[in-house]
Amino acid sequence: MYVGQPGMKLRHLITLPTLPPTAWSPDGALLALGGLLVNATTGKTVADLRLPDATPAWSSDGAFLAMLADPNVYKHPKIAVWNRSTGVVTDVYGFNPAWANRSSELAYQAPAQGPGTIETRVYNAVTGTNRLVQTVDGTTHGAISWSSDDHFLASQFHVTRGNFWTDDLYVVRVASGQRSMVVHGAWSARWLNQQTLFFVGSICANWDIYTVHADGSGLQNRTHSPDVDLDPKASPDGKTLMFDSYPRLVAGIGAPRVRLLDTETGETRDVIAGSALGGERWSPNGRYLAVGVLGGHGLCDHGEPQTTSVETGP
Repeated sequence: MYVGQPGMKLRHLITLPTLPPTAWSPDGALLALGGLLVNATTGKTVADLRLPDATPAWSSDGAFLAMLADPNVYKHPKIAVWNRSTGVVTDVYGFNPAWANRSSELAYQAPAQGPGTIETRVYNAVTGTNRLVQTVDGTTHGAISWSSDDHFLASQFHVTRGNFWTDDLYVVRVASGQRSMVVHGAWSARWLNQQTLFFVGSICANWDIYTVHADGSGLQNRTHSPDVDLDPKASPDGKTLMFDSYPRLVAGIGAPRVRLLDTETGETRDVIAGSALGGERWSPNGRYLAVGVLGGHGLCDHGEPQTTSVETGP
């Protein structure tokens, strides 16, 4: 593996048989390579937690590292939380871990006692306490997202309604567990700021990028495109959304483009086009975009068209 800064020569850090999921510590001192932690300057091993192909994620202050263990290795969904100062590892049984923005609280999902029921829970890595936030009759489908002020959690689920299922977005207040709203027909949801979510809506009918406020008001289609718009990502300042756009053709879906949406003016523009794109990321200062070229877009074929709608209240 090589590391370096834009415009500078890359340097060799470490040699591995395969490259696992990676995550830099917020201070840039450590690099998590799956369950292997190395010094980002010397490449020397700091800790080997022996978690094959674990997906690492640092807390905002860098004091803790959560690793989602490979479900093919363990019989139960497992998140290992590593304490950087003590080296102690605590196992939390669940999946879809997500750190809060301003604390060492980790939200995650776990199977409830009854079949077809999922809990959203919050684990405090400092105190070791674990509390229930909400329970949903459905199956999980997508990551958990904290609002920027950590007051709300947005979680996505497959929910059966009658003879078909929908992709629903549940938003709850973290402190009370009170449900703020449910968005029916939502995908890839993230917070734009402390009060506004953006997501892909109108699934399998016409995929567009939407925004909605945390209280369920202000639902708005932001792209109004005949194309298939997917995978939105907000710039660090929240002023721009990057997303993939696939033109609809008579023969199917055309070559994708990466597009930018100005969240204030609503204007969109193309950045790059290719045979297939993926792995787009913003630089921390929002000045650069990293775009990977992949083979295939992974579009799904749902059995039932869905129309995006909002249901407020518990």
